[in-house]
Amino acid sequence: MYREFYFHKTAFMLAINGRFVTQRTTGVQRYAREMLLALDDLLSTRESSASADAVTAQLLVPPDAPASLPVLRSIAIRRVGRLRGHLWEQLELPRHARGVLLNWCNTFPVLARHQVVVLHDASVLSAPEGYTPAFRAYYRALFALAARRSMLRVATVSAFSAMELRLLAGIPAARLRIIACGADHWRSVAPDETILERLDLRDAPFILTVASDNPNKNTARLVTAYSRLAPRGVRLVLAGAGHARVFAQTAPTVADGLVRTGYLADAELAALYRHARAFVFPSLYEGFGLPPLEAMTFGCPVLCSYAASLPEVAGDAALYCDAEDVDDIARKLQQILEDDALRERLIAAGTRQVQRFLWRDAAAKMLTLAQDAQPRAMPSAVARLNG
Repeated sequence: MYREFYFHKTAFMLAINGRFVTQRTTGVQRYAREMLLALDDLLSTRESSASADAVTAQLLVPPDAPASLPVLRSIAIRRVGRLRGHLWEQLELPRHARGVLLNWCNTFPVLARHQVVVLHDASVLSAPEGYTPAFRAYYRALFALAARRSMLRVATVSAFSAMELRLLAGIPAARLRIIACGADHWRSVAPDETILERLDLRDAPFILTVASDNPNKNTARLVTAYSRLAPRGVRLVLAGAGHARVFAQTAPTVADGLVRTGYLADAELAALYRHARAFVFPSLYEGFGLPPLEAMTFGCPVLCSYAASLPEVAGDAALYCDAEDVDDIARKLQQILEDDALRERLIAAGTRQVQRFLWRDAAAKMLTLAQDAQPRAMPSAVARLNG
């Protein structure tokens, strides 16, 4: 006698943690936004294929989400709950999520069962001095839970981050998947050239860097190297905003020729990438490091540190420096400013390098990981007994 089971083919259900739409856009929130758009595009394409499994997806957002949200074709948007912030994510989101819950910004609700979380790096463990005590405590607790919960699928953005999460957070290698960032979204950004007039940069050569006030960005050494080099007429433009609730306070950096922009829209930043003499990124720690790829997209030669994930991301398309050696940063700054042949080689190599990082590829990997996290199919109520 044997029993033959039949399985009903039902729609695979996805819920997406949309808390990121209420947050200031940094690299983590950009990852979430671009992953959302790429996944929506991927699902729209799959809907026209008769052989693809059906997928029902919803973006769940808190009540304080902005009125203007991304226009999506295949992913529905639902405002749910009454709370906001951490409380919404932990208490209300799990009650409304159906199927597998995708969390793209380092946090996840502890009460949800079938879910995927993207942990972008382990900097809160490897360089805790850069964060406030409250921020450190919260993330350490989440990382410890992620390491223990075997049903939780964990993705990260680079091989470097996967190694750090394994060694510092104790997450088993078998449960880690690498899903890198894309860079192709910048191709659709039209530069806003008016930023050059507003910053008085139209006729002034400049070096560009993009950084928050996280000490890991190494801005102080960069400014010291720039001051030591004192390139005639060349300004150093520091783009980026602070975040006092996340990063520990550091002393402000000042120098003749330094231009601080504060927060910039993508179109404004695109114009700076396009016109900068060079992009400099001497970071001490990066889980991925998207800005060098952004610069390469606009034909800007890149100088970055040989630290953390940056060689993995920039490949042979960057000039490298020692992030902890001010003299070396200054020497490499002078080299990339004055060596035109080097600059042309870096620009050509950068154009090739960015082709390796596409959001659609990332979305396809994310969908595969989510399908692996879904509850196992149950046999139908109809079974045939043979004997």
